[in-house]
This record gives sequence, C-alpha cells and structure tokens, in this order.
Amino acid sequence: MTMTSITIRCVSLEGIPFLKTIDAKLVGGLAVHLADDISTDDGKPAFSVAHIATGMKLSDLYFETADVAEAYAEVLQKLPVDWYSRTVTDDYRRPHLIPALTSIAALFGGFLVETPIDQPPAGSA
Repeated sequence: MTMTSITIRCVSLEGIPFLKTIDAKLVGGLAVHLADDISTDDGKPAFSVAHIATGMKLSDLYFETADVAEAYAEVLQKLPVDWYSRTVTDDYRRPHLIPALTSIAALFGGFLVETPIDQPPAGSA
C-alpha cells in the first residue's frame, strides 16, 4: 500500500464544510487515515476510510487500528463498485451502497463516536 497526501471533505461542529489535506495509505480507490480528534475509549487513535475520488468518508464508523481499517478497505475492493469513479451510476445499487458499507464496517468492529450533540435531550423517551 502506498502512503500519500489526499484532500478529504470535513464538517466542523458548527456544520461548516471545509477541505483538509491528510496523509493516508491507499487501498485501490480508497484511503485509510488517522481520524483527527477521534480516539478509542482508552485514548488510542482511531482510523477512518475515505473515498479518494470524492474525499468523503465511507461510513460513520471508525476503526481501532490502521490494520483493521485497511482490511475493511481491501474487502470493499472486491465489491462490484468502481471506487475510482466519483458516482455510482447504477440506479439499483446506489441506494444500497451506504447501508452495505456501514454493515461491513460493523462486521470489522467499526465503532460509532458518540458526542453530546448526538444525544437525545434529557428526559426523552
């Protein structure tokens, strides 16, 4: 796998989108990278996988190690998806892709980061 700089799309806590250049390991048309400001419960760094052509994360889930994130990206290379393309042109596949990627990430132990912003108001059912 090759290490290189890529530009990804991010969104600030205020909801403002911005671009950021990061170092990542390339796995086909995907990039495995350290997730800024995200860590595991024991304070270790977390990793994410981005689609190079769009600069967008593939899933809301993060991974505990770079090796696990790379294994996830390698499995995705086997799917009938052109990872070098900016869009999925097949109208049938498109709506199923993101839920499938999230499910596969969960099988690899991907975890969701919970923040106070994500929590329901106190006292809600």
